Order: sequence, then C-alpha cells, then structure tokens
Amino acid sequence: MKPVLDPFPPEVEPGTRCFIVGNGKSLKPDQLDKLHENNEICFGVNRVQLIYKETLWRPTYWLLTDLDGKKTYVDDIPFHSRQGYKCYVRCDIMARCIATWLGAISNEELLEMLNNIRTLDAVNHIQTDRRISREPWIDGKYNQGGSVAGAQQLALAWGYNPVYMIGCEGNIRAGENNHFSIEYSDILKDERNPAQIKAANDILQITDEIALREYRARRVEIFNATVGGSKRTAIPTIDFRRLF
Repeated sequence: MKPVLDPFPPEVEPGTRCFIVGNGKSLKPDQLDKLHENNEICFGVNRVQLIYKETLWRPTYWLLTDLDGKKTYVDDIPFHSRQGYKCYVRCDIMARCIATWLGAISNEELLEMLNNIRTLDAVNHIQTDRRISREPWIDGKYNQGGSVAGAQQLALAWGYNPVYMIGCEGNIRAGENNHFSIEYSDILKDERNPAQIKAANDILQITDEIALREYRARRVEIFNATVGGSKRTAIPTIDFRRLF
C-alpha cells in the first residue's frame, strides 16, 4: 500500500496506540481529560474545538473530510491551523475555502495558515447498496466515509497499533441533536428524513466493516471504546476504563 497522505508522515514506534475521537453525543470532557493525563496520541475531527473550553485536551492531529454546505469550516480551518497540531483537510474543501479567503485575508496570513495544513484526496461517501467502492486502502485516495473513516486510514497507514475509537456511537436519529454540543450546527435537530437517516447509519456501519477488514489484513487491532456502547457493531468493542 502506497497511500498519498503526507510527504512527512510521523515516525511511529511499533506498538504505539492512538485514539480516534468522534463527535457523537457520548463524548464528554472527562474522557478527553483522561487522554490528556496519559499524553495519548489522538485524532480529532471536524468541529471538535467546541469542547475545548471544557478540557485541556487537544488532538495530535485534526482531520476535516466532511463537506459542509453552509461553509462553517471556512472559519474552523484557520482556527485549527493556529493551534499548532497538524491539520489534514480534504483537497476540494481546501480549494473552496481558499477561494473564499483570497482578498479577505492577507497573503502572509494565508501562507502562514497553509503551512500547517496537509491536503487529502477527495472523499466520496460510498453508496449504501455497494459494500465496496474504489478502494482507498489500495490507492491512497479517501473514497469511503467521512472524517472518522479518514482517521482510521491515516492511523493504519502511519503504523499505530492498537487503534481505539471514542465518541463513535452511531445511532443517528431524526429530530435530535446527534453531536456532543448543541452548537455543532445551526440546526438544533437533524432534519433528514427516515431514508436519509438510515443511509447515514448504514454508511457508518459499512465503513467500519471495511476498516476492520483492512486492519485485520495488516494484523493491526482496532476497537470501539465509545463510552456507553455503540450501535456501530462492525468493530469489536472494549471498555474505555480498561485502557488506563
């Protein structure tokens, strides 16, 4: 596997574990405090910064591969870039944002921000009636799932083992806030119809099935340690408290 990820990937000692932090309702500051206390390697995704005010924890890496039609991430990307941890953003999202930033900020500000960002190949959410699309695990392109799936791929490519997921309970529901914060979206309750909600949950399940298959093929362990359990049943679960 020769993925096109980062010209300067991190050097990972064999047996180094990492955590992928999803933004589901189960995510709480005390979980992140535990990760901070133990100096764990962590992938944060999307609008995770909304929990920063409640914890000293910060991710080691930040990913954004979910396209936001409302352009919320136009502001989120510069914020994360200024924090100092490495940022990985889907290339077409970066292209849209750069077009917005040109003329709105100085060239110096733009270059400073871009210096801390790596671009990832474009993601196409897989169709739920196809269990395998073009394989990102082979060609290095991010063609399945969203930011958590991208983090799964980066963690595997860079050599982390084992890999633990938290805040990834799945079970997206219509008419509810499906994230840890009501500030996550300007829509307080998910307005998707039942068919769209089912498709979203199916995609989470399928991407996890593909991740588990590829992890096992490379003899790397992955577990879902989401506190309170998860409806994403493809990846084996483990009690978060047992990890410390």
